[in-house]
Amino acid sequence: MRDITPKIPSKREALASGKLFLSQQAFKALKESLLEKGNPFPMAETAAIMAVKSTPLFIPLCHQIPINSVEVLCELDEELRCVKVQCKVLAEAKTGVEMEALTGVLTALLVIYDLVKPVDSSLKISDIKLEYKKGGKKGIWLHPESSYKEELAEEGKNLLSGIKAWVLTVSTSAARGDREDLSGDLIVSYLTNEGASVLGKKIVVDEKERIKESILSFYEKGADLIILTGGTGFSKDDLTPEALKELSIREAPGLGEALRRFSSSPYSYLSRAVSGILKESCIVISLPGNPNSIKEGWQVLRKLLPHALE
Repeated sequence: MRDITPKIPSKREALASGKLFLSQQAFKALKESLLEKGNPFPMAETAAIMAVKSTPLFIPLCHQIPINSVEVLCELDEELRCVKVQCKVLAEAKTGVEMEALTGVLTALLVIYDLVKPVDSSLKISDIKLEYKKGGKKGIWLHPESSYKEELAEEGKNLLSGIKAWVLTVSTSAARGDREDLSGDLIVSYLTNEGASVLGKKIVVDEKERIKESILSFYEKGADLIILTGGTGFSKDDLTPEALKELSIREAPGLGEALRRFSSSPYSYLSRAVSGILKESCIVISLPGNPNSIKEGWQVLRKLLPHALE
């Protein structure tokens, strides 16, 4: 069983779907409420909820997750002559809830199957799939055949819509071309995916005045948000916090505290990353230079930035 201790809890959502194809006789009996045991839908929906909460009992390597919400929908489709079932599961956890959603769908279909089979056993459970899942580092995942493509294609990409952002990598080695700027590129991709307009990215050497000049240049060109990466360690050349503090009219210590608190690295508290507000309303945030720290830190920032930039 995978150890998820280091992972950061986030809002998780998954929606699964499936179908039960019926004979004409069985479909008529279900539609006209002629089944001996009554309407199977309420029982199927209740069974699905129970199954979602019991998923680790059926799937050995699933983690026990505190479920926040389960929504089950059963409906008839006359054109396809089938019952369509959907199960949506919500949680705030370190791992996803896709197995719970799939378990809920299959259980609901089996209950309906059980109550319909006395009329006709030529039934077929089919098309069970995960429509989408949300949360964690990967954000939104859509099944290639999902019917929610249009609805969710742009979701999660507009959290920073209209925000003008700049990215500054503080690294002497990257500035000299000795190494690739993976962290800066990663931040640009995250900002772009959330709908921000990234006006530019720059790499500077570890010199306080050069860092300050770049930040002020970004501000003068129009910036709501400036994110720096690198120069936050204990070395005498790590001067990003000092540069940022000299320019900030107000500090924002909570951002740095949150980044350290939710990091999986035991060395996160050695980071001197700070954040502040530059002049009127431009937020400047410094992050460590390690790409893994960027990945984890972004999960924290993407929740906080929309509110901070309002």
